[in-house]
Amino acid sequence: MFSISQVGEYVGWDLFSDKIFSTLNQVRKSGVIVNIERIGLRYINILEGVNLFENSNLTVSLKDKALARKTNVTTEIPFDKGVSKIMVTSDAEAQLGGDNGRKICGSVIDIDVSINTGTFDDLQEDIEYAHTVEKEAFFSILKDEYIKTLNPEY
Repeated sequence: MFSISQVGEYVGWDLFSDKIFSTLNQVRKSGVIVNIERIGLRYINILEGVNLFENSNLTVSLKDKALARKTNVTTEIPFDKGVSKIMVTSDAEAQLGGDNGRKICGSVIDIDVSINTGTFDDLQEDIEYAHTVEKEAFFSILKDEYIKTLNPEY
């Protein structure tokens, strides 16, 4: 297994993907890895102070009563090259920066996109595709009104 992580403030796809592709190029040149079975691209988004179910297109209910507090939902959505595992949690807590870091409360959107692949030749294209799948899933979860408050840069 080989992993690249970005912890803390997200630097944006352009900078992060440059880091991914330059690192993978070094790994490829080293010859340490010759076969790739699967790639995964995972984003864990923490929305501080937000009740996800009030700001999303998701609804979870029991009979006619909406569930929005202390709610966890996990689903898998297949697509042409693989599967997206989506986990959403309301009323979550996270510790940023280790034991001495800041504790935040809010909601979590965790999207893990997996693509079955076999060669370095298709790797960059597959990673870009996984990013597109992840981004579409993320923005489809949230209501348009809430997305506008995030001031996204496309």
